[in-house]
Amino acid sequence: MKRMITFVATFAVATACSEASNPAAPEIAQPAFAKGQTPAGFPTEVTISFGRDDVGTVFFPPGEHDGSFHAKDKILPRVTHLAQGGNVIFDMGTFHGVAIYEPGTQPEDIEVSPATLEDLAVPFPPFLLEDFLIDDPDGRVTDRGPVSFAPMQWSPPAGTFDEPGRYLVICYVAPHFVGAKMYAYIDVR
Repeated sequence: MKRMITFVATFAVATACSEASNPAAPEIAQPAFAKGQTPAGFPTEVTISFGRDDVGTVFFPPGEHDGSFHAKDKILPRVTHLAQGGNVIFDMGTFHGVAIYEPGTQPEDIEVSPATLEDLAVPFPPFLLEDFLIDDPDGRVTDRGPVSFAPMQWSPPAGTFDEPGRYLVICYVAPHFVGAKMYAYIDVR
């Protein structure tokens, strides 16, 4: 009997030692969340780069813009994760405008036609760009942001991202949306 107890005790100690040094059985640590994040790991506030002024050519005077769509007229990142009820800051380059559409909306759902295009009066030097801005209200969750005539930041009203889902964000400057495919998604959970 004494031999049996010694054997069982030795076996138990050996097993415990091998499990403690076995890298295949790590201790499960509790996750640590960064400030401003929910337990799911989605941030409560994000900043999105909405166009870049540091690449390509300038727009003015008319006719000289080289259409620097490869970098100048992009939204980065293409997909952003946000906690439900969170806030977005759009860090906007010159000559862009933000429109946000309800979850499930796809770029091909945005109507770009004479019925949804409007003119833009440019204040300096004063001139008119005809059929230049997209105003498709179907599925839009808030009023469009302002057109940025200089670098600026803009945030949609509180409550814009209260519902979970994948929101479509576009630049409603028609050549940017159509030609540069300037759109992105905000995944809210």
